Amino acid sequence: MSQEPNKDALTRRDFLKLIGSAVLSAMLGRVNTALAASTGAFVLEHGSRRRPYVALTYDDCYNIQPLQELERILDDHPNVKVTFFPVGEALLTTDTKDPGIWKRFAQRGHEIGYHSFSHIGANVMSTDSLIKDYDKWYAALTQVLGAQADVKFARPTFGIVSESLHEMCQERKLVAVLWSTGWGGPYTNAARAIRETNRGDIVLLHTRPYIAGKWEDINNTREGLKINAERGLRFSTLSDLYFAFLLDELGFETCPVSPSDKPSPNCPQ
Repeated sequence: MSQEPNKDALTRRDFLKLIGSAVLSAMLGRVNTALAASTGAFVLEHGSRRRPYVALTYDDCYNIQPLQELERILDDHPNVKVTFFPVGEALLTTDTKDPGIWKRFAQRGHEIGYHSFSHIGANVMSTDSLIKDYDKWYAALTQVLGAQADVKFARPTFGIVSESLHEMCQERKLVAVLWSTGWGGPYTNAARAIRETNRGDIVLLHTRPYIAGKWEDINNTREGLKINAERGLRFSTLSDLYFAFLLDELGFETCPVSPSDKPSPNCPQ
């Protein structure tokens, strides 16, 4: 049986190292999906509902124009940090069209997670095939960033969490991530979800096609940030949301999440 770590000795780095581990599943004493229950996997579907963190996440990222428009929006909101789940092929093609775009995102504090190399479903791939696919995707990420990155999260294509995906995450020390709400599609469809965004939500978006003069999900991002500006929500990376989740689950409810927050005694630093 895994021994629970000494909480008083844990640092933020130690907490994030628990990603994808059997130790984490045992410590939390629960999982988030029926499939995870059968495999022993931990799947992150939302963060702490007691903390104001919300994670905006963008899948696929094939189209360069909405990425560039999103970059402009994020530049106008320097306190907003997001997490991208680009397909490996998209990393390479978009970087060819706008050299350095992914490097700029990373330098400004945004996060990048695994979403397959060519958008093949994890449920039709073996564990070995998924490990090779992740390594191919990571090589593409390293190429566009010009350096290795600390990747913590994996989002399965089509939202299907398979046993092989869980095993790959264990091997590569990742945590599988789904979502709790979405801001995608026409604004008339997304408006309610935007207004009802809660603490701890993981928001699903894409770089969708250009429709009626707008990149739908990018336009929804702009409107969502405007609508939620006065609600006290903190739009941050999945790492911050996940760290807040771990703190609360392990009994550190009063500990700060951001290094800029006021430190408290006996808290991970």
